[in-house]
Amino acid sequence: MANVGTGVGVDGAGSGWIGVRREGDVLDWHWFDDAEQVVRKNPKASVIAVDIPMGLADCDARPSDCH
Repeated sequence: MANVGTGVGVDGAGSGWIGVRREGDVLDWHWFDDAEQVVRKNPKASVIAVDIPMGLADCDARPSDCH
């Protein structure tokens, strides 16, 4: 596989962020205390992808839990 550079994907997880970093063909995970730390700890990342809900549920649970 061609080297695709460094990318990071993160998702909010209660008191911080869980992230997966891809550097070339290697994947590893990391815990970040806040969004600033995600950026600071990944200065070579060409992409930092953040999982963000695109809408709010009509109930307090996930949409799949409302039915």
